[in-house]
Amino acid sequence: MIVTISSLPGTDAKELCKQIALEFSLQYVSFEQIAKGIELSGNAARISEMLKAAVHKKNCIVEHALAGIMLNNADAKIFLLAFKLNRAKMLSKREKIKFEDALGEIEGEEQNLRKIASSELGAELDNLNCYDLVLNADKIGSNAAAELIKNYIKRVVA
Repeated sequence: MIVTISSLPGTDAKELCKQIALEFSLQYVSFEQIAKGIELSGNAARISEMLKAAVHKKNCIVEHALAGIMLNNADAKIFLLAFKLNRAKMLSKREKIKFEDALGEIEGEEQNLRKIASSELGAELDNLNCYDLVLNADKIGSNAAAELIKNYIKRVVA
């Protein structure tokens, strides 16, 4: 089973992914691992192919803004929505930085992700049509989002 959790910068899906990984005994592939690969190779399309090969026939959950786009063969592709100002507020609190700095960091990362998605993967970051489940984390919170995702996986995928 391959599950992707995508979200925009600042959403902090890491803990949610770890909860789900524990629940279903999935290997956790983090944003940092994928981002480092893209940075080192300079080619998101190549990383996409490497990622597909790495997770093929494995039980894993992959967390990255582009995971749902990169892994079109995933059993469940989930996107967590959160408004930019709320994401900046969370990032500011988590990293202990000024709100304005957090907002600037988020906007810079989003711009970079849009560029990678468009130029290297032929996709639009804001097009959520490729996802099986889209949740607004601002409305329900991360614990409720985790429970909804677990139920979805149990009923649809597992």
